[in-house]
Amino acid sequence: RGPSSALGGADEARERRDRGARLRDADAAEADAAQAEAEAVGPEGGETDMPPVRNIYDYLTAVASEMTIWAISALGLVPNPLTRIVATNLDEALFAVDAAERLLELLGEKLDPDDAVGLTQNYIVQFASIAAQLLQQPPQVRLQEIQKIRFCIDTADRFLDKLRELEADSPQTTELTRAVGELKLRFLQTSGGGGIIG
Repeated sequence: RGPSSALGGADEARERRDRGARLRDADAAEADAAQAEAEAVGPEGGETDMPPVRNIYDYLTAVASEMTIWAISALGLVPNPLTRIVATNLDEALFAVDAAERLLELLGEKLDPDDAVGLTQNYIVQFASIAAQLLQQPPQVRLQEIQKIRFCIDTADRFLDKLRELEADSPQTTELTRAVGELKLRFLQTSGGGGIIG
């Protein structure tokens, strides 16, 4: 091969390399866009409705809200937000719920009362809904998921106590109290009393 042929080959190789780099950049941009979209979507597929972050209190409020996603993914019900792997780790799920509860306590009066109520209600509704869905499964599936069901009911009940502290007499609190009470009863009936909860 002559020098011009070698240069042509080098130019061709450079062009292929540049095209590959552009494709990788496009793939990376697409992955970033998908990640941003995934972060804007809650575990049930609905858009999250978080206000813009203006200060540390807003940021910690957003983190407390995101702990539902981490807890639900640690229950093995949705993919992990970072790894996209579905795996169950009840210790991690409990840690996420503990973190959310402590963040809400830490924020205290820095958190708008309506935001505190909304976040607390969100935890109750999310986990009560999951427990209700799992309780509708056939008996053999329910038996396999009994720890997850109990975890979800306990979490809903835990945040219900917090909601009663925030607004004991509201119609929403009364309705959520009734719904969680019914879930606890259904759980006791379907588990044969073996999964007694508080």
